[in-house]
Amino acid sequence: MKAPSRRPPAKPWQVSQQELAELLGISTRQVRNLEAVGLPSRSTKGRKCYDAAAAVAWYLAYKVPVTSETMKAAELRRTVAAANLAELRFRREAGELVPVADAVEVVERMLGQLRSQLVTLPQRWAPRLVGVATVPAATALLDQAVHDALTALSSETFGTGLSRKE
Repeated sequence: MKAPSRRPPAKPWQVSQQELAELLGISTRQVRNLEAVGLPSRSTKGRKCYDAAAAVAWYLAYKVPVTSETMKAAELRRTVAAANLAELRFRREAGELVPVADAVEVVERMLGQLRSQLVTLPQRWAPRLVGVATVPAATALLDQAVHDALTALSSETFGTGLSRKE
């Protein structure tokens, strides 16, 4: 974009096509196209000029039209958002939703419990496996160990009022 011209306008509110293009940040061709759709202009001494304030106001209204349809759409979005918020509050009060921090805390406690069960599994079950003669017998004992660990985890309450037990 070229620097605005240094020549002051004939009247402070009147600008040339080039000056209006620079003011709006568009090309002179775009100014002519806007004239075709209603940009106000006038001819003074055979030259086109534009009332800067009126042209800027028209351009803004052209670029960001505020119609009853856009207002209706905005009102509809606001109504839908309010209804969604009310539903979320209702579901939270009904106990159907929990804060993310509470859910994270529960998962962290569950993983801690699982880790504890897995870390202590060898010490608790190694004595039972000593002397087991067959692989199927050892597998049955290990299956029991895993089952016990998972049962302990699934029946645990993790301190936030949430329980894995339904």
